[in-house]
Amino acid sequence: LEVLNMMEDDGFTVDNQQISCVVTACAEARPPRVGEALELLDKYYPRLVASGGRGFDVVTYSTALRACELAGDWHTAMQVWERLKQRVSPNHYSYASLIGACGRTGRWGQALQLLREAEELGCVTR
Repeated sequence: LEVLNMMEDDGFTVDNQQISCVVTACAEARPPRVGEALELLDKYYPRLVASGGRGFDVVTYSTALRACELAGDWHTAMQVWERLKQRVSPNHYSYASLIGACGRTGRWGQALQLLREAEELGCVTR
């Protein structure tokens, strides 16, 4: 997180790829740093859009979902999921992370419902 702040202080433009890398680091930290990953999404989404960009791609959102999954934070995963669905199309990674977050917290019905949805959209193959 400090690296992004330093880049901005030095006049560099922070882009989706750089933010995605830091979100990945938050997801891979032990324990996962979900709060910081979401803070990045909240802070940089408006900036990316204001500078003419589309905002975050599905990879960035999927990585944030992965952080939620590893932390066992189903509630936050659902919040990230809603943002993702409003802005990009989910893929098999985003579904897998959300389904994993549901499974880690014992929400098996929700996990099965999401699996069916992913299959209907062609995001999961058997």
